[in-house]
Amino acid sequence: MEQATFSFKKYSVDNFSFDSESIVDKNISIKIDPTGKFISKDRVFLLKFEFYAFGKDLGVDKSFVTCTMNAEFVFSENIKTFEDIPSYFYANSIAIVFPYLRSFISSLTVQANLKPFILPTMNLSSLSVPLKEKIVVE
Repeated sequence: MEQATFSFKKYSVDNFSFDSESIVDKNISIKIDPTGKFISKDRVFLLKFEFYAFGKDLGVDKSFVTCTMNAEFVFSENIKTFEDIPSYFYANSIAIVFPYLRSFISSLTVQANLKPFILPTMNLSSLSVPLKEKIVVE
């Protein structure tokens, strides 16, 4: 059996804000802005996920939820350069991290005794293209 190309090591939430007074019940939009950094000497990929929830009419600058999440992935020894990273990694890395973000946001709002903000499950494969365009290689 062939070894997996990458593994998920850890994640952290570095910034979170929730303004319960600004939450809207209908016409909610979300924006996810992924960026990445590939550190070739360590074969590590750092994924940064910036999440915003806001009323469609208000715009992202009036977000009632903002969250910045970072995740670390480590590649196997056969991935030595940025060009060696398989194309499926980008969509899969986002799909791996999103449930943690989803759980974090819903758990925090419930535990704060606020109206829960529960994100639906989503197909985020379209974010792989913006992620690829925003990668820094060291």
